[in-house]
Amino acid sequence: MRVMKLATVVQLAQGCKKAKRKALEETSMNLKLQDLVRVHEDKNRLFADYMLLKMLLNSTSPQDVANLSQLKADYVS
Repeated sequence: MRVMKLATVVQLAQGCKKAKRKALEETSMNLKLQDLVRVHEDKNRLFADYMLLKMLLNSTSPQDVANLSQLKADYVS
């Protein structure tokens, strides 16, 4: 009977370890996913700024020149 209880305790301990590991993996995966989303958003923002820069370089209107100067200032700072 005592051996049976010890085996049960060992199984419970292993189950707890697996549950903790799984919880940590899920948290880690969630953090990785959040990082990927943030990087994707940053890349999209950078690409949008790049396309805006290309369009502004083709224009000579005073408003576009001002926008171009502002965009350059944002990236320099």
